[in-house]
Amino acid sequence: MSNQTLAHRSEVPIEETWNLESIFATLEEWQAAIHEVEGLIPKMEQHRGKLAESAQSLAKGIETTEKLLMLATKIYVYTGLASSVDIGDQGAA
Repeated sequence: MSNQTLAHRSEVPIEETWNLESIFATLEEWQAAIHEVEGLIPKMEQHRGKLAESAQSLAKGIETTEKLLMLATKIYVYTGLASSVDIGDQGAA
């Protein structure tokens, strides 16, 4: 059995790493997305009990839900990958 150690993050070729910028180009974009999700949550409440009123109400409810879920998923993936990139980076954790 060989004793192998993992390379430090700084020693890994960039083409073998995750490209977090493909999800959010900057930390500020990620933070803006978090604020957008926070703003969408109250809008979800506005649809409570109204989805069956009309096709338009249902469509608006689905649109808001889809936007919230897609954005929250991007935030989740970005956060998970960022913290896994370098477990020694306390800022990312």
